[in-house]
Amino acid sequence: HNGHEHEHEHAGHAHEHAVAEAAPASNDNLLLDIGEDTGALIIHAAADLDQAGIEISPAANGHARTHNIVRRRESVGGARYAAVFPTVPEGDYVIWRDADTPAGTVTVRGGTVASFRFDRG
Repeated sequence: HNGHEHEHEHAGHAHEHAVAEAAPASNDNLLLDIGEDTGALIIHAAADLDQAGIEISPAANGHARTHNIVRRRESVGGARYAAVFPTVPEGDYVIWRDADTPAGTVTVRGGTVASFRFDRG
């Protein structure tokens, strides 16, 4: 018995592992899916907006809205509150204060994370 007889028995078998499992909502290790023409957007908000929904839309089409929820996120400097849009095609976006009132606009560039400070006003 030379100890090598089973050495190659698994050659050719792909090792399949579940790579990306759904992370819990409280997980701060956000997977931002950014690339050449896709960025991400983080909207920072005050603590009193915890669990509030914030909508964004492309500047060119105010009806094509997507929304995310403001959540408490622990950071080195203490708790922060933010809504994260992890996959945003690059372009200009309107952040909506409510259904009819823009809070401001932000430009998202591919491969980068844009941020916006959301205030109640």
